[in-house]
Amino acid sequence: MDCFNKRFGLTALATVFLVAGCASNQTMVKEIKPVAEKIVSDREIFAMLDVTPEGRYYFRDFTFSGTHNFISLNTLQHYIRTESVKCGDAIDSEAQKAVADPECKQDKLAMFRVRDSTNNSISFDEELFEKALAEALVAQPREQLIAEFNNIYQLVPKFRADKKAEYDKRWNDLNTKLQEALVVNDNSQLYDGKPNAYIFERNPIEEHFWIKFKWQSASDFRVKLQEEVSNHYANSRLTLRCDRLDSFHHTISGCDQKWGMTDKLEVKPVVYEIDTVRNYGYAPTFNASDVHVSAVTDRHGVMSLTNLTDYYVTIDSLSLYVGDEIKNLSNLNLSLPPRSISKDLKLSKYSIFSRKSFNNIRKADLVKSINIGMAIKYKVADINVEKTLFKTGDTRYKDMPGWVI
Repeated sequence: MDCFNKRFGLTALATVFLVAGCASNQTMVKEIKPVAEKIVSDREIFAMLDVTPEGRYYFRDFTFSGTHNFISLNTLQHYIRTESVKCGDAIDSEAQKAVADPECKQDKLAMFRVRDSTNNSISFDEELFEKALAEALVAQPREQLIAEFNNIYQLVPKFRADKKAEYDKRWNDLNTKLQEALVVNDNSQLYDGKPNAYIFERNPIEEHFWIKFKWQSASDFRVKLQEEVSNHYANSRLTLRCDRLDSFHHTISGCDQKWGMTDKLEVKPVVYEIDTVRNYGYAPTFNASDVHVSAVTDRHGVMSLTNLTDYYVTIDSLSLYVGDEIKNLSNLNLSLPPRSISKDLKLSKYSIFSRKSFNNIRKADLVKSINIGMAIKYKVADINVEKTLFKTGDTRYKDMPGWVI
């Protein structure tokens, strides 16, 4: 009964007596291969098995992205080809398909793939693989490898932060120099802002990047990881960007500058040459008064009508004069109590007020004048006589509310 003891242990003896004999029933017993306990880590570690000239198996070529012929140290799942390949001549289609397998034409097979010259086939030597894996795991415990490599991988944020600090310092230095290099020549004399020229972070250091390289040891991994971060830093670029001034005809020069991580931090002059304003709007303002009525408008077209008397005043009609245009607003019938102010009259809805603009002008053009005026027909109660308030005159554009559109 030694064969049963080896396989089941002493606790299985009770069942052994139900079996007629050991030798005749061994084929009925199937040994279940234990499943490796999965080791959870930040990144899954893969490796390849190799053998030294002295015949000792070991792990090499560690990576985060192994597939073909690699083994996951976390699960011990492998990606080595296991199916058998028939390489002999045959006439059936399946055999012909096997003959075409590239592996049949290779002189040197992958590890644990062996050729059987008897039937001219290639198969996976599972026993050799299991032995090699067990030997490598003793020499290089997977728990230790996984912990060591993941601890180093957790240093990536620090490596990145160190390089990002260098990157940010260059970015800040360039922005400071840019402010000194920015020049605005405003020939329109109507620009009162500051152009938005800035240093754009082109290809900044990525927070997460794909690690494709392989390493052989912890020290090798640390060095290559730092090199990878450094390469991302070295490939970064700082580029000058200059926003356009949509409201002005202008040109920009010196905005084609960019810097690598080893370039000298020099900023050439960035010049905005402003010619004219594309569109300039202005609001005609009206102001007239006599002993009875005062009328004043603001830039929004709100007219303040003031009754200066102790009697009711009724506004009947209003005429606006802008250049050669005249707009008459009649039948207003607006009654003003004694000593009151009314702001009910809005001029902005009238085209003579709301659609005034220039194209392609400079500030010097605003010294020109235009005839602006108004006439108000009104009646004062008690007197019951119609009166007219009338005033026109040349007004310079620059003396009226205006803005760049």
